[in-house]
Amino acid sequence: MKVEDFKQGEVYDLSGLSLYRQPSYEGYRPKGIVFVCGIEGRTVRGLERIAPKRYAAVTFSLSTGDGVAKKVKNLAFAKAAEKYVIAHGVGDLGRPTTWTIGCDPEVFVLDGEGRVIPAWEFLPEKSKANRLERGELLHWDGWQAEFTTVAGGCLSYLSDGVHRGYKGVLAKAQAKFPSAKLTYEDVVAVDPRTLETAAREHVIMGCAPSVNAYEPFTPPVENCRLIPFRSAGFHHHVSCFKGEDKNIVLAVKMADRLHGMVMEVALRGLMNPKRRQLYGRMGEYRKTGYGFEYRPPSSAIGVHPVVFNLSFDLFRQALKIVYRFGPKALDFWKGSDEEVQEIGNYNDARGALRMIKSNEDLIVKVLDETYGKISYWGHKSKEGVGLIAWKKLILGGVKETLSLNMEENWLLSDRGSSWLAHGEAKDCQVWKWAEA
Repeated sequence: MKVEDFKQGEVYDLSGLSLYRQPSYEGYRPKGIVFVCGIEGRTVRGLERIAPKRYAAVTFSLSTGDGVAKKVKNLAFAKAAEKYVIAHGVGDLGRPTTWTIGCDPEVFVLDGEGRVIPAWEFLPEKSKANRLERGELLHWDGWQAEFTTVAGGCLSYLSDGVHRGYKGVLAKAQAKFPSAKLTYEDVVAVDPRTLETAAREHVIMGCAPSVNAYEPFTPPVENCRLIPFRSAGFHHHVSCFKGEDKNIVLAVKMADRLHGMVMEVALRGLMNPKRRQLYGRMGEYRKTGYGFEYRPPSSAIGVHPVVFNLSFDLFRQALKIVYRFGPKALDFWKGSDEEVQEIGNYNDARGALRMIKSNEDLIVKVLDETYGKISYWGHKSKEGVGLIAWKKLILGGVKETLSLNMEENWLLSDRGSSWLAHGEAKDCQVWKWAEA
């Protein structure tokens, strides 16, 4: 039986088959049963010598070797193995994998009196925009400013790009409007007269159509001039599951759970339910030539680099669970599609809090795997970075824990501390913030 013949969710007897054991990189011949939980045979979850109270989960990659893989016919035994893997399998996720990631943040700019400044008054349209030195592209997208980032596998370097984008937008705005400032708000009221007189290309909501993992959704928009507000998002891009429609849907649903519900609690009081009347609903995504774009995240994620890092880490770990476990991934989460949509589409922070508390073991496991149980500097602490993030940043809330001043948080001013490459400035990563 070849690797490509393995099916997700099936249990096989691989006794005598040569396997490639990680992380020791040595050949290994299992004596027991392995449960195939990866996608298209990419990885398998091993159970060495199935015996009461002696289960041991090990990750393998298949390599060429002799022997024949046989599907286990003992259904009771197979179900026991499956139950164990689902219960314990997330515990060794490790750091988020280095898929290529990117983002195209949107942000509103306010004047000294708190009124939104239309981005077309200080930024060019996208087709006429010039890239910054490192590749970011600043342009207007209606009232909101938007910029692209340079995609890559490193989240810290991506945070550098977001810093440069925000700094570039602020500089362009302040060159014409000296009192201009950025806001994390994802919904702002727009001036009725401007709404009535602005050019059509400034008023329409013309982004390419999205699809939804749950059900079709068409925004109730007939005349954009009748909508008295505009909204902004912080879309996450990833080079994962290219052309794999079923796995993209699974990934989006898992991201709605692990990322969406956690960020709903962490950002309570900072997101406006009006935004998801138009777009950015739970399950919304767009297929791309490299993978897909995840569209529910709010522009409020840009309030602080620590929040940005947490958001992308949760997103990538959600995808990694799907990558490892395929259609079994959603079994890790307690909560239905309907509950996730109802909570997320209406920014129900209380409902999200109940849901993440019922999934606390999984979330804390993921945070520990992401940030470790020791301090950033390597010494042991009473509470690891992951647990600190859970207690202070998520349950405690961003609004109560961090500054909401984007200029100070992202070190956009020439005054005071400067941004350091690789996001190494103070409080610009979850690791360093937890140790402060």
